[in-house]
Amino acid sequence: MNTPLEHPDPSKLPKLQLFYNTFVRRNSVFVSSIFLGAFAFSITFDLATTAFWERHNRGKLWKDIRDKYVKTGEEED
Repeated sequence: MNTPLEHPDPSKLPKLQLFYNTFVRRNSVFVSSIFLGAFAFSITFDLATTAFWERHNRGKLWKDIRDKYVKTGEEED
């Protein structure tokens, strides 16, 4: 087990070094990565919760019951 004073496992160093050199070394890339990750997470979370909501409320939503209340092709006076 690694204590804070021990060096990390040498087999993990290339991966950590690659991560550091790719994302963390330059502040602009690091901040951009955070914003991109947050944006991707928000889109994914929104799609997942919308799919869950529509599946959970199937038959109760306006798009499911619209045909019962709106007559298409007829004009109202």
